[in-house]
Amino acid sequence: MKTIFLTTAITIVLCTMYQTADANAPIRFIPRDTIIQISEEWLPDPDGAWVGVDNSMYKFDSKKELYWSKNGKKWSLVKTGMWQDINAKWMKIDKDELMWSADGKEWERVADHKWQGHDGNWYMFDKSGILLISKDAGDKV
Repeated sequence: MKTIFLTTAITIVLCTMYQTADANAPIRFIPRDTIIQISEEWLPDPDGAWVGVDNSMYKFDSKKELYWSKNGKKWSLVKTGMWQDINAKWMKIDKDELMWSADGKEWERVADHKWQGHDGNWYMFDKSGILLISKDAGDKV
């Protein structure tokens, strides 16, 4: 008897929820080949460094100076403060803004604040300067 009552109550609740849907709402169809980005997962990079040209590693110190390393152990200052992304665009941080340049002379702000490293991962800095990494933050519709 309790089972019948519980089943009936659940059925009534589900039917009520189904009937409250707007029957006049437009139906939106999404093409099958469209990739929908639900969310990007950005996590702090454990090393605070990203992969650059020739598998070199790059990172900023606490003074916001850029360093590079071939082996991840010995680091050298990058006097220009620039590195290249996977598409050979020059990148730099200027007044806490990520900037890019094709020639290293004329600079534009990167609107989405991220770049792709030579390892294929995406990188960005959060507001406190921590390097974040995402494997799926590329341009998706």
